[in-house]
Amino acid sequence: MSRFALALATEMEIVAQQTRLHSLEQALQQLADRVRVPEMRNLALLLIQSERLGTDTAQTLLEYAASIRTTLRQQAEARASRASFWMLFPSVFCLFVSAAIILIGPTYLEFWEYRRESTRLLESGRGFVKRTNEQNNPAPQQIRPAVAP
Repeated sequence: MSRFALALATEMEIVAQQTRLHSLEQALQQLADRVRVPEMRNLALLLIQSERLGTDTAQTLLEYAASIRTTLRQQAEARASRASFWMLFPSVFCLFVSAAIILIGPTYLEFWEYRRESTRLLESGRGFVKRTNEQNNPAPQQIRPAVAP
């Protein structure tokens, strides 16, 4: 048995004892004051009102249970919609990285290929200019100092 069920059973036992001593209305009011959970307060007030008006308690409890189920379902749907909104941001960032690789990657590779080709052409041009300069301007020969006889 869970702790919640055990605590609820204990509280219902206290309500039964207080009902024997006083009245159901007073026992339910003390239950609402003791537990301080909004749903329990609503249940206690609903049962008190049902007893005062003399309506069917079972039907009242069925309607209250349906109301709580509807409220919990709406709260769960609201949380789910908020969660899907907040999951949008990590998803977008994960997709952003792959989209950037797909969109920018080919351009990046083409740029580096162009740069490599330009560097190769530049180096071959420098070599050509160097050979042409060497052919047109031979290196001056070293002048030897004259040796005195």
